[in-house]
Amino acid sequence: MSLVKSMRFFLLLISPAFLLVNVFAESPAEKAKAKRYETLHDLVFIDIPIRNFGDEDKKTRYNEIRKKYSKALGFFFEENYVESYRSFLDAQTDLDKLYEEMAAQYLDRTQAILQDALMQVVEVELKYAPNSEFVKRFLRDREAPKEKVLYDPKDFHLVYDKYAIVDAINKGYELLGISRRATIEAQEIEKVFEPQLESDDPAIKNMRIENRDPKIRRMRLDTYRKVIENCRQSKLNALYVFQLLHRNRMYLVQKGEFSSEAPYDAKQGEFNQNYYVREKKLDPIFDPRIPDKYKIDGSDSLNRWHDEEIRMRLKMETIQTKQK
Repeated sequence: MSLVKSMRFFLLLISPAFLLVNVFAESPAEKAKAKRYETLHDLVFIDIPIRNFGDEDKKTRYNEIRKKYSKALGFFFEENYVESYRSFLDAQTDLDKLYEEMAAQYLDRTQAILQDALMQVVEVELKYAPNSEFVKRFLRDREAPKEKVLYDPKDFHLVYDKYAIVDAINKGYELLGISRRATIEAQEIEKVFEPQLESDDPAIKNMRIENRDPKIRRMRLDTYRKVIENCRQSKLNALYVFQLLHRNRMYLVQKGEFSSEAPYDAKQGEFNQNYYVREKKLDPIFDPRIPDKYKIDGSDSLNRWHDEEIRMRLKMETIQTKQK
């Protein structure tokens, strides 16, 4: 066999191997580009939760992570993809811990809102049970001129709204339970897939976090993001309970005369003879049916910065007015 034919035969043998390498290998540029997108997405998602609920320590750490991202981006633009990839991983390492802490904070706050709403749900469920004497009064025939009304007609909506109220609180707790289990799974991931480093020394614990497999870190970040999303939806269900409880006061809501913090009385229950009032979907900051302490949760669940909502929409502040 001639030398040329031998070389052709050799090339035919090794060419599939080269093709496989080209298919499965990932260049540093591709890895850095993918990690850049992931890190940016993680930073954008956690921005509103940090603004709404983060303390000074968390806000400071978040700003430091943004600086690390900026540094990694500089390496990326320099086409130093290896160092860029490492720097993006460094930023994600810090985000991992921040996500975990924020997810725990969301779980606690969601639990508090649901518990507050549940106290009122229990009262409604007991009082407006189908066979209760109170509901029978609503359904009993009477002679209007002779018999006095033994109930407040404005409360009749709770006879049928109680089913929606119970469903809302039930869905809220269901999402809270899913989130709690997901958090436990995220904390167990590293124990299953990573070597154990049993020590109370913070330096060794930090070493374990820093050396974490990027795939494990990605799984944890995605899990905690889903926990925050579920908690937001759970809180919306709890806030819906408050809105349903005060459904028959919508007219005064539209006039701005009703406050969910004030006790119920005849004045707050009046419709002012407006028989054409219709329920309207209001933004949380404008909805007095939502307790004031939970309005920030309403804004956050819609992925809005609560302070900015107040400044721009309630106080009507703009860039021009602030400059004046």
